[in-house]
Amino acid sequence: MNRCKNEKRGCTCLRFRAQCRGDCPEYTSIQASLPDKKKEGLDRGLEVERPAAVREIPPLSVKESYRDQFETALQLIRCEIGKGTKRKTIIELLNERGLKTRTGRTWTNSILGMELAQIKECNDGGSHCDR
Repeated sequence: MNRCKNEKRGCTCLRFRAQCRGDCPEYTSIQASLPDKKKEGLDRGLEVERPAAVREIPPLSVKESYRDQFETALQLIRCEIGKGTKRKTIIELLNERGLKTRTGRTWTNSILGMELAQIKECNDGGSHCDR
């Protein structure tokens, strides 16, 4: 740490975190430079020009951001249904593992029921199956 040059005279300030007395030369030099820094900030302006090469990346939709977790959850659901596991236990497994629904929610009995109905419809050759 850089200490004040007047440390020998009892000044205990840190050079860049000045908490020293008004008679300290470091204190006066810091105070003298402050107005200049304020003026520089005002002269620069607040607007920043973006480089031309920057490409805007569209944000992911909620469904897209949870798609991987949802697909993992569907695999677990299919596996557990094949084993004959009860819905309540499946819901507990999904939520314990932190797997979310397609919209990022925690699993409930009604959401699991809707997903199971869609899985069944897809397996039966449904026309609007999205998986």
